[in-house]
Amino acid sequence: MDWGAGSYERIAMQLLPAARVVIEQAAPAAGERLLDVGCGTGSAALLAAERGARVTGVDPTKRLLELAAAQADARGLQASFV
Repeated sequence: MDWGAGSYERIAMQLLPAARVVIEQAAPAAGERLLDVGCGTGSAALLAAERGARVTGVDPTKRLLELAAAQADARGLQASFV
């Protein structure tokens, strides 16, 4: 399956409430390092970066990583996506 071939962005929006709960429960602190494996468009990673966590998102789909990185840039967040 190629997650980049479809419109994963719509699914990511539907999963955003769950990502919010996960990040709220994990409560990453400023400066804490966080690895988001299978980050997709970076929903959870970006939420953690908003809290000041040092975030790296990993995903096999280049297009989704590009979307995540663009969101980080647009929101002025420091996060890397590989």
